[in-house]
Amino acid sequence: MEHRHRIETSRLVLRAPQPDDAQAIFDVFAADAEVARFVGWPRHLSIDDTRAFLEFSDAEWSRWPAGPLLIESRADGHLIGATGLSFETPYRAATGYVLAQKYWRHGFASEALATIVALAEQPQDVCCYARILMG
Repeated sequence: MEHRHRIETSRLVLRAPQPDDAQAIFDVFAADAEVARFVGWPRHLSIDDTRAFLEFSDAEWSRWPAGPLLIESRADGHLIGATGLSFETPYRAATGYVLAQKYWRHGFASEALATIVALAEQPQDVCCYARILMG
């Protein structure tokens, strides 16, 4: 499923995952044991684990006004991690993030999460088509 959802910040692009992102997600952060020890999901042991995540992501985007988002560098387009909204009810969602190790301690998580908070504060009918530009 293709999503029109794309959010740009001063340094990042947040966008819905697509099927052709599987290998990059696996290689950049999902299979990294050090990264996975800080998240609530198990490390991906095979590309099939990543494909299962993409199916989950598609289902979330179909069901809710937002869902998982990949984090890319605006400067070079490289994948650096993921974030998003995980809805528990129509009025309550959780968020988090994961970043590849080489992107830790550069303020990317703070920038991404500030964007997610702004997204969550928007009305649901606008939420998934928002373009948030943060300085």
